[in-house]
Amino acid sequence: LAEVDRLGSHWVCRYCTLCNPATRPAENPNVNSVPSGVSAALSGGIGLLHGLVFASARSGPQEAQVIRAALSRAILEGIGAVHDAEAPIADEVPSRPTAADEAPGPAAGEWAGPDQHPEDDFLPPLCEFLAKDRRMRRVDANGDGLLTVFAPFALQRMRALLGVYEDDFAASLLDHELTSQQTHGGRSGASFFYSNDRHFVVKALTKREAHTLQAMLRDWFAHFVRFPNSLLPHVYALLKVSVRHAKQYLLVTNNAFDTALSIDRVYDLKGSTAKRFVDPKEQLSAFERGGRPPTLKDLNWRSHVFLPAPLAHGMLKQLGQDTALLATHNIMDYSLLVGVHETPVDPASREGAVTVPRNIFRTDFGGLRCTSTGRTYFISLIDVLQPYDMSKAVERFVKTKVLSTVASWGQGLGVRNQSLVRQVCPSCSHAWNEEQAILVAAAERSPSTVISLTCPSCGDEFETAPLQDADNNISSIEPSAYRTRFIDFCRDKVIVASLSANNQPVLL
Repeated sequence: LAEVDRLGSHWVCRYCTLCNPATRPAENPNVNSVPSGVSAALSGGIGLLHGLVFASARSGPQEAQVIRAALSRAILEGIGAVHDAEAPIADEVPSRPTAADEAPGPAAGEWAGPDQHPEDDFLPPLCEFLAKDRRMRRVDANGDGLLTVFAPFALQRMRALLGVYEDDFAASLLDHELTSQQTHGGRSGASFFYSNDRHFVVKALTKREAHTLQAMLRDWFAHFVRFPNSLLPHVYALLKVSVRHAKQYLLVTNNAFDTALSIDRVYDLKGSTAKRFVDPKEQLSAFERGGRPPTLKDLNWRSHVFLPAPLAHGMLKQLGQDTALLATHNIMDYSLLVGVHETPVDPASREGAVTVPRNIFRTDFGGLRCTSTGRTYFISLIDVLQPYDMSKAVERFVKTKVLSTVASWGQGLGVRNQSLVRQVCPSCSHAWNEEQAILVAAAERSPSTVISLTCPSCGDEFETAPLQDADNNISSIEPSAYRTRFIDFCRDKVIVASLSANNQPVLL
């Protein structure tokens, strides 16, 4: 999150108050000015450390130009390198096995790994997935350029497997400037750049995420051979670049909202409830800042994705296969990204020509249209590179054993010693004291309970989750338990068959 302006011997971070001042900082530091601070003698070391820690999330037109130039070198020269090396090229990738040739599918909840099925014949050798091509390395005097292309041969074959032609891939990313926009869902802090036609996304990864993905690539490839309708992100390219001497890992993937329709609401769903509520005040603030509603979370979810029974069953089964692969690699903390287009689309209308093939879950303008409600849903799995490690185990202990206990004790004390609680209306900012009995009733039900309040001034209703701090249903749990909870949540709360004769959702 740092971009340092060097003015003589002085520098200042545009994104925080870290600086190298010759005088003391102003009382209210301004990011547009050069504040002052510690010692100029320490500026070089502190600045370098700050750049190494935060430079991975830079964004802006200059970064987009560097990334586009690196992609151009990786794609165009990479294609030639593949031909020169006489390696298997995209046109030689075998087609997927037909239904008659396909082996019986695995049982529900079991992942069909590459060593269990005849898909081994379609997989490149393991060395291709672990390859790092540095022959195209070129960094200019400003510290901008391409450093490494990961698994170039294997990922070219993966693009062919997913139906992406090399000329369309290059034209989409290279013919026009990349655009940076506010993203829906996913982890904050990462740079996202979109191709001009919105088919592809270039996402910044951490070093750990990049290495996790490369270790999974062979199984990822085998998974898409076996399950072409997978909801996992597509992996088109993985590379490392240098932007002003700061190393960045980049993933080129598909756009989860590759559509001409507007996305009216977006949900990031994990199946957990702790800290999974976006209150109305936060929603209003985000809308004022970005001009669009924020990404909502589990406790904001009030609807279902109504699908025909065969399609609903198929999506749940596919989610089971996808999450089984993630659990095999010790991955957790992933999300179901759900975008909603509210306005009914004319069934007779047709989408224009698209260069990226779409699976059975993206047949209606890149999503799925519900005939009973008129909404169009866009559904994908995101944030699929977080392993369960010691840091997550410590996080789980702190949140469930320490913080939630303290919060429960504090809120219980408040319930006993207070009769009124201060509330503020997000619409008119009117403040008033609400009876504590409402919170007591919520506590008796569940810490994740969401209650509705009515502003006595403007009459608007809004929701609040008053006991979120005491909720220990967190995201940081073991991968197998996370997967079970996630699938149960999707089955019970998200994906249901179309409405029955008495207008009730049919749970699967």
